[in-house]
Amino acid sequence: MKSRTLLPQLILLLTILIGSKDLLAQPRIETLQHQNFPRRFTVYLPKNFTPDKKRPLFINMHGFTSTMSQQMTYSDFNKTADEKDCIVVYPDGIQSRWNSGTNFGVSSGVDDVGFLSKLIDRMILLYNADPEMIYSTGYSAGGFMSYRLACQLTNRVTAIAPVAASIVEDTYQACTPVRPISVIAFNGTADGVTNYNGFPGNFRSVQEVISLWVSKNGCDTPAVQTDLPNSVNDNTTVSRIAYDLCDEDAQVILMRINNGGHTWPGSTQVGVGNTTRDIRANDEMYNFCTSFKIPTGVYCDVPGNPTVTLVDGTSDTYDISWDAVSNAAFYNVALVDSANVILTQDTITSTTFRVTVPNPDKVRWSVRSQCTSGHANWARLQSFRISTPIKSNLFNNLSLFPNPANTSLRVNGLNISERTDVSVMDITGRVLFSEQSVNVTFVDIDISKLSSGKYWVRIGDQTCSFIKL
Repeated sequence: MKSRTLLPQLILLLTILIGSKDLLAQPRIETLQHQNFPRRFTVYLPKNFTPDKKRPLFINMHGFTSTMSQQMTYSDFNKTADEKDCIVVYPDGIQSRWNSGTNFGVSSGVDDVGFLSKLIDRMILLYNADPEMIYSTGYSAGGFMSYRLACQLTNRVTAIAPVAASIVEDTYQACTPVRPISVIAFNGTADGVTNYNGFPGNFRSVQEVISLWVSKNGCDTPAVQTDLPNSVNDNTTVSRIAYDLCDEDAQVILMRINNGGHTWPGSTQVGVGNTTRDIRANDEMYNFCTSFKIPTGVYCDVPGNPTVTLVDGTSDTYDISWDAVSNAAFYNVALVDSANVILTQDTITSTTFRVTVPNPDKVRWSVRSQCTSGHANWARLQSFRISTPIKSNLFNNLSLFPNPANTSLRVNGLNISERTDVSVMDITGRVLFSEQSVNVTFVDIDISKLSSGKYWVRIGDQTCSFIKL
């Protein structure tokens, strides 16, 4: 246990990513550019997050007139992320709406499908979200958008779990998923907003929506209906209507909330109409969705052996190369700066790319394979350092204790007065994880997740080696 006298310094520390679990388990608002417009979203990493482990990702979208912050509160999915060890991201729609198709005569030029695809890339690249386990949910308009993703982004989104939602007419007519995709839907029969029986000319009835996915997924009928225990006196009951025998082992399930309103099942927040507490939508959708992964025939391999070489006669120009992926249509190279701004070079058909990087210590890079199936996968972020750290910048005032170490390592002898990079690297100079520290004389690093071997700590221009037992 750490001494009480160290508490003020520890609170001030922004230690490296793997050792900052309390800081990581906080919602963080981020942005990315799409259609020349900054798109906002809130990322929540589970309390035990470490960057070396792939985790399921849930995209959780708000309803019409709502916001990402309100959806985070209403769905209470951060608690689920902590309990289940998954990542959740809450994107913000433009003008509090989603372009799920033409609704009540309103059409939109906003490319939300493209934005959400780019958001998936970011979550894989920066937070190691599992590209085989990307799921979409959302409330009301956010659920409508989840249906559109299932129609158009089928091989990037593994399964969907819309709540209090339907499909607008033009999306319903144009829906062409390229494979069977599993769906669990939550709808109340007394929903006064997304009417259970639909709104002719605007959105389809719940039964028509379920029948669409039963047809697209080649499911056998009839369904198996199970009436769940009525454990809470909340004026609702729940019927589970399941189509289990579908092509490629997909499933379609309707969680019908009898006498339920326009609400999120299990929420403690007030909705429009009755909220059932016989089930928790979060638990049901997590258990359902994570039983599915992107099929093997769709999956796109990571570009192997990513390598960077300094071009002769230059100090800031590099050749990036990687091994070919057999079913890749093209590749993308991404440059990521210290503020996690991502610049992407699109549609590279070769397996090499030349780039000039004036400040390589502040930039990391990766390469993505974009396969003919529509699936995509990123290599882990790499450093532009092309030699091992022992070549230069060794300072005697930097010391590590204990060394060798097993779970925790303290770096002493610092004199940091401004934001400074803190990195742990393997013996090739590849950065394994990195963060920033401010105004400290020491840094504590959690190394419990590293394999046994020799590593290097680099803090600003100071470098020192350690042994992980």
